Parts: sequence; C-alpha cells; structure tokens
Amino acid sequence: MWIDETSGEAARIEGDVTEDISIGLFLGKIYKGSHFMQERYEFVPGLWLTSFSQYDFDGRKLFSAFSVHERTFYSSYRYIGPPKEALAAIQQELGRAELDKPRADTADQ
Repeated sequence: MWIDETSGEAARIEGDVTEDISIGLFLGKIYKGSHFMQERYEFVPGLWLTSFSQYDFDGRKLFSAFSVHERTFYSSYRYIGPPKEALAAIQQELGRAELDKPRADTADQ
C-alpha cells in the first residue's frame, strides 16, 4: 500500500493471493497467484478518486472454472457540486437523454 504523505490517503494498493482461498467450503475458490491493484489521485482537495484498477483472478465456483482479467482506466470526472446541485444536474441530463431516444410509436410509422 502506498500512502500520500501530505493527505494520509491511500494512493495505491496492490496485492497477490499467496494461498488458495476457499469460499464456503466447496462453493468456490480463488487460486493462488491471483492479483489486484488500484491507483487513486486527489481530484479536488480532500476527494480521492480511482484512476486505474486491475484485477487478475482465477478460480472456480462449484464445479466450473472462472477467470477475471480486467483493466479499467477512469477519467473525465466532473465535479457538479453539493448534493442538491448534483441532483438537479443529473435530472437535467437524464431529461436530455430521454429526448434523444427514438420513440417506439414514431419508429413504427
């Protein structure tokens, strides 16, 4: 884990599974060697947001194997304001999205 010295916030966390992890006796298992990592940055003073996540998990659930190998980059965060302003902005944006949708009754004509 990497901690930002000035804020005391976690800037990065990374881990490896060193032994198989059983989930509910025989229900599932995460295999040794699985890995995770997340990086965060200070978007505005006091607000830390994820900028990158990576998950590499292999295991099984019941009798079927699974693999999760995912990398996600997060960007273009937008600060809207306190909750009251954020709610109004979200409602306005949802209203615009509804206007952009093709209507079923006009598509049939």
